[in-house]
Amino acid sequence: MVAPWRNAYASVALARALDAKWPGRIRPDGNIGDAAHATRNSDHNPWIKVGKVGVVRAKDVGVVGIDAAWLAEKLRQMGAAGDSRLINGGYVIYNGRITTQDWKGWKRYTGSNPHKHHVHVSFSQQKNGFDNKAEWFLDGGSAAPKPSNSQPVSTGGGKRAPSPLPLVRRGFDNGGYDFLVQECVGVKQDGDIGEETEKAIKRVQKGAGLGADGLVGKWTWILFVQRAGDLKQGAKGHSGIKVLQNLLGFRGAECDGDFGPATTERVREVQRWAGLTADGVVGSDTRKALTRW
Repeated sequence: MVAPWRNAYASVALARALDAKWPGRIRPDGNIGDAAHATRNSDHNPWIKVGKVGVVRAKDVGVVGIDAAWLAEKLRQMGAAGDSRLINGGYVIYNGRITTQDWKGWKRYTGSNPHKHHVHVSFSQQKNGFDNKAEWFLDGGSAAPKPSNSQPVSTGGGKRAPSPLPLVRRGFDNGGYDFLVQECVGVKQDGDIGEETEKAIKRVQKGAGLGADGLVGKWTWILFVQRAGDLKQGAKGHSGIKVLQNLLGFRGAECDGDFGPATTERVREVQRWAGLTADGVVGSDTRKALTRW
């Protein structure tokens, strides 16, 4: 049975403010940790409880579609000013730097993940801080462009930001990706990963020789693409193409299941980055490259 959890109210309010400031930003944010986070001390784990419900006090905000450097510094300044949502156990990590304990500056972050592709925010460890519902006033910063098919957004060095496709599992808030999973496994699309959907996921995983745990993570997402066969321009109508388009960085209505010129060019970008022949055809080598993209 999955233990009940929720996001800190300060985290929910921040997401609302970010959506208002940058409506074209990539969502969902990273909130509850995956299996790897669960094995270590992380604010993505709901280890602080309010009543019997665990509270996730961390948020990873993707850099695509926002002014990430400005956001990180803005939050640092708010912490330095004594914002109760951030002080007393909170911090921000971005681009190899972490806020100092007093929030007056930055220092080098020595963790294994430099957090170049998202801004990590950990909120206060005190309830009057992490559950503060006040609005965040994010004045300033630039109006970052919305990613588009014709003008893809890069994170530097020619590599696009990793897809935010989450670990989808039963009993959790999966940010709307439940519908896509249900389409991929052929069950009723009601947006609820319940018993029927979980069993269908396990059947697909078992049939492909994956661990049948019912969790849709990196390899299961790639499996959904693999089930569509080798893909190239002109293919359409398969849920695996929608997953592919998500993995390539397309969003919303752009993930239409139609393998057109824009999808082909994005595939070639992955292939060039991986040192493969840039033919725009998604075969086994390109699918493997997508797990590192």
